[in-house]
Amino acid sequence: MASEYANVRYRYRKTPGTGPWTGSTWSGTVKSKSETLVMQSLRDKHKGYEIELVEIKWR
Repeated sequence: MASEYANVRYRYRKTPGTGPWTGSTWSGTVKSKSETLVMQSLRDKHKGYEIELVEIKWR
């Protein structure tokens, strides 16, 4: 199975529902073209933070 490469723009904040958002980007590979797998990678990177996807570009 081929991996998919994603360029992602997202934002995150420590306390769900309150506080300011911090914008960021992430680029990397996931096993398939899946928003769920991208979110899993971001949750591993920002444990305990609320994460919101802004844009995913697949290559």
